[in-house]
Amino acid sequence: MKKTPTALDNELRTKYKTLIETLLEAAGEEILTIASNAIAFPVVDAESNEKFIKITISVPKGDRDGTPYDGYADATDYQFKQEQAKVAAAKRAKK
Repeated sequence: MKKTPTALDNELRTKYKTLIETLLEAAGEEILTIASNAIAFPVVDAESNEKFIKITISVPKGDRDGTPYDGYADATDYQFKQEQAKVAAAKRAKK
């Protein structure tokens, strides 16, 4: 029987959530399931402040026009924005 796109996405989320949980537990972290697609775990920062790391697993579908999500394009956009921010910071530093 053919699976629905939602069922396939749910399988992917479960697979990678389990993988991340396994890796973090092996590193000694206490994993808290906070949603079907999200985990959190307590940490301590460099100044001994207690914090939490939250990880949400999602399978993006794309935009409303039907264009599928492209992680490579998102990564390229992010790198471009980071470079722009560096240039802007350098300009501010010169002033």
